[in-house]
Amino acid sequence: SAPPRPHLGRTSAAFRQGEHLFSHGMRGKPPTEEEMWGAFRAYDSGSSGSVDAMELSAALRALGWSTNPSQAEKMIASVDVEGDGQLTFAQFSSLLRSAILSDEVRITVRVGGTRHHVLTTGEMLNVVDVRRHPLCSYEVYRLRGYEMRSLLIGPVFGDDGAVVGLVELVNKTGADGQPDPSGFHRDDERMLQMLCSHCSIFLKNLSGD
Repeated sequence: SAPPRPHLGRTSAAFRQGEHLFSHGMRGKPPTEEEMWGAFRAYDSGSSGSVDAMELSAALRALGWSTNPSQAEKMIASVDVEGDGQLTFAQFSSLLRSAILSDEVRITVRVGGTRHHVLTTGEMLNVVDVRRHPLCSYEVYRLRGYEMRSLLIGPVFGDDGAVVGLVELVNKTGADGQPDPSGFHRDDERMLQMLCSHCSIFLKNLSGD
């Protein structure tokens, strides 16, 4: 199917449907136990060993979702067998895995973030270090369970010249398999530009135009 269009908010109905909570599902596999623990610790801002409605709501808002503690309470209640309003690690994992493996996966686009920049400008974005770039929110990546370093995003254009999708590459490595401190190179940008062009052709053929 076509890549997701910019989606800048979520409704309470979307939460009731148990849609995607963070972006691991786009990798085509469930997160590992280590990744899930990383996300759990990020959500558990009070380091209490559990996640409550306030923490869940705050984390989801940081990820670009429109939610409030009342909506978060409903999400917690779906897996909270003790009824104490707290998510243990096991319950947190169950909630997120059910959302990640749902049939429909969407990614929110944070206004002012890297994806929003590429969608609105139509320009490729190459970030050497996400911790120091003004468009990046390292805390958002941490909440998603990612250890982000470098980032390269290219626009996919439709026939009318509008951006209809994005291709995103993360964490450039060198020949030794270790992180490349210089990030993505000019050759990587050329390769991504070519890939985005192929995506445009594919989408055009898919639509039958």
